[in-house]
Amino acid sequence: MHLFFVLSGFLITGALLDSKKSPNYYTSFFGRRVLRIFPLYYLMLIAVLVIWPLVGTQEVRLRETAQYQAPLWVFLQNWTMPLGYDVKGLSHFWSLAVEEQFYLVWPFVVMRLSTRGVVKVCAALVVIALAVRAVFWSIGASPEWSYSFTICRMDALAMGAALAALLRMPGWIEYFERNRRAVFGIALIVPVACALITHDYYREGLVTQIVGYPLLGAAFAALILIAVMDSGQRNGWLIRGMNLKWLRACGKYSFAMYVFHFPLNRYVFAPMVEHAGHVKMMLYAIAMIPVSFVVGVLSWHLIEKHFLKLKKYFKTEVEKPSPQTNTLAGV
Repeated sequence: MHLFFVLSGFLITGALLDSKKSPNYYTSFFGRRVLRIFPLYYLMLIAVLVIWPLVGTQEVRLRETAQYQAPLWVFLQNWTMPLGYDVKGLSHFWSLAVEEQFYLVWPFVVMRLSTRGVVKVCAALVVIALAVRAVFWSIGASPEWSYSFTICRMDALAMGAALAALLRMPGWIEYFERNRRAVFGIALIVPVACALITHDYYREGLVTQIVGYPLLGAAFAALILIAVMDSGQRNGWLIRGMNLKWLRACGKYSFAMYVFHFPLNRYVFAPMVEHAGHVKMMLYAIAMIPVSFVVGVLSWHLIEKHFLKLKKYFKTEVEKPSPQTNTLAGV
């Protein structure tokens, strides 16, 4: 999930910076985001929370917690879930709520700041997020607060955003090129070191949330930077990997895979292996990947692509990005 936030901060901020001079800056951004997220998301909510109870017996855990569904409809569940108001089976949408809150605020921030100002705000957000998590730990708050609250996870988004801004400032890509070894070291060594000191990123651990989050965010930002630096030479190992057809296909269908994987697991397949041994559980986990992929393909062709065609009405004239900053456009 941390990589998801860093990458989102990088891509969204880059697109916003490149389109600041566009007359339809806001309508283009919000229109395209709505077309990408809302149709499939709300169809899922309607199917599970409205239609399912009318046509059949709703799964008991979902039925017992459906009274807490209101935040799901307005993307606030990441604030209510840690307080015990969780709709079972749709808990994975907490991360989408964080994203939607980011989309709601960040375009206005970027529009009002210079590129250098964006970097400064991002640096402040990293410090604030770390400080808030530390305060929560000091007062004995639930670790779920630090895991789900937007204010506690904005450092990952800010690191990706800062990288996008730096790459649009003179001299920074050259600076990173001169320090390529250090960038590789951060990207490859830091995640392994973090895994050791956080006990495999134990999500409720103090070390994970205070030390692991910022270090992992920096490592993922470095990984994205490697892809940027390798973009000029298409034989770079990371670029070659990202251009593998099956990986690009996963990226194309990734949103539907995200939307459906948890409900599929919870309500369809998990009951079949509830009392299975470790080997069967491992095989089951592996099998869920192609199942989620197939569902993603069906979702794309039956639902998503028809809404995405409407993006043509929300095109924006953007400043032409440099080859380095445009490297992930087709990934």
